Amino acid sequence: SHDIPGIVTSAELKQEIDEKLGRVQDFLKRQNLGGVLLTRVNNYSWMTAGLGDNHIVITSEVGAVSLLILRDGRKFAIASHAEMPRVMAEDLAGQGYEPREFLWFEERTAPDRRLGIIREIAQGKELGTDVPLPGMHMIDAEFAPLRYQLTESEIKKYRWLGRNTTEAVNTVCRKLRRGMREREIEIRVGLGLGRVCLALELGLLEVGLGLDLGLLEVGLGRGHRGLGLDLLGVGLLG
Repeated sequence: SHDIPGIVTSAELKQEIDEKLGRVQDFLKRQNLGGVLLTRVNNYSWMTAGLGDNHIVITSEVGAVSLLILRDGRKFAIASHAEMPRVMAEDLAGQGYEPREFLWFEERTAPDRRLGIIREIAQGKELGTDVPLPGMHMIDAEFAPLRYQLTESEIKKYRWLGRNTTEAVNTVCRKLRRGMREREIEIRVGLGLGRVCLALELGLLEVGLGLDLGLLEVGLGRGHRGLGLDLLGVGLLG
């Protein structure tokens, strides 16, 4: 189990995940789907309460690991053999996902082994997906509202994030001087936000923020799992 010290407890994170699984099950019933495949970075982070990060390329919206959640309650993690050990040991530990892996090059062969695994699990059930895949229903727009209502633990995480990012930006602003170039200011802000992440990382042993926030994400770098927030998704940015 994971705590985010001073922010939320492992019990609160478990409750957050359970509430989100309930929303997904209701969604599957409404859409008359047998399951949903989540591959986008924001959905993966949201579904795992921020404990998971399926980024490979930090600027990509699509991750290297997919979560397949079925209407009968079973849950699967689908990834290459290069990613799966880390995913099961770090991102999804204790969350009840069954691993299904393929060799890294099999996703690019014909037939696509990754798609084959998904179809074997589905056994003819209709599936939704948040990225375009043959034979599945694209449901990203319909799925997004599930993220809009914040859980109690998400509210706590937003408040922590707001306080600490505000302090970081204010610290930079107080040091600005006439004649500074925009690029220099941008770098200073990025470094300030990076320090927010570093402070969290030192206490979390690699469980960090879980954000999808452009400049903030660049400032935080790879150590940004743990809060699992989607500010763009809830309309607070952009």
